[in-house]
Amino acid sequence: MRKFDVAYFTASCDDADTNRRFAESLDLDYTILSDPKREIAQQYGVVTDERKVPYRWTFYIGQDG
Repeated sequence: MRKFDVAYFTASCDDADTNRRFAESLDLDYTILSDPKREIAQQYGVVTDERKVPYRWTFYIGQDG
């Protein structure tokens, strides 16, 4: 990914502190966004009322959104 002119990050339903510790433990060079209330995850369809653990998906979002 580094060779392309893109911004990349991950998103997690864990809280920010948990994500920070995880990122530090792996020496990650990208951001992990936190969505502990699962609001955005629900909008993207990676969690549902029946499935609280997020599905793992990759989304490509263009500059135009």
